[in-house]
Amino acid sequence: MSAILRLATRRCLLQRSTPFMTRSLPITNDQRAIKEMEYFWHKNEVKLSRPMSPHLSIYKVEVTSLLSITHRLTGVGLSVGLIGLGWLSLYNTNFRLFADGALELVGPWGVFATKAVLVWGMVYHLLNGIRHLVWDRAVGLKISAISKSGLAMGVASVVLALGLAAL
Repeated sequence: MSAILRLATRRCLLQRSTPFMTRSLPITNDQRAIKEMEYFWHKNEVKLSRPMSPHLSIYKVEVTSLLSITHRLTGVGLSVGLIGLGWLSLYNTNFRLFADGALELVGPWGVFATKAVLVWGMVYHLLNGIRHLVWDRAVGLKISAISKSGLAMGVASVVLALGLAAL
C-alpha cells in the first residue's frame, strides 16, 4: 500500500512541478525584494513626506526594559553554560582536578566571584520567572508595582547569589 502511495505521489509531483519549474519569472526574488524596499522608502519620503523615525536615538531606557533584556540574557547564558558544562563533563571526568586548577589560577576570591556571577544569573532568572508567573495571575500589573517588584527582585537576587556563593 505504501509503495503505491509513494509511486502515485511521485508521479503527481513530477507532473505538477515540471511546468512550474520550466516557467521563470522576469525578475528573481532578490530583485523583487529590492524593488519593494525602494518603493516603500520612496513612498514614505516623497509621497507621504514622512521623516524616518529616530527610534533608538530618542528611546528612554526604562527599568522594565532592562529587566526584560537581562532576563533574556540570563536565560541564554544559562543555556549556553549548561551545554558547556555538558561538554566539559564529557572531556574532563576528574572535576576535582579541574576545580583545584581553577583555585590555583584565580585564588579563593576569584572562585567566590565566579560562583557569585554564575549563581546570580540562575537566581535572577528564577526570581524573574516567578514574578512573571505572578503577573499571569493578573497581580501587580500597575506601573508602580512593576517597578517595585523589579527592584525587590534585583536586590533579592544579589543577596541570594552572594549567600549561595559563600557556601
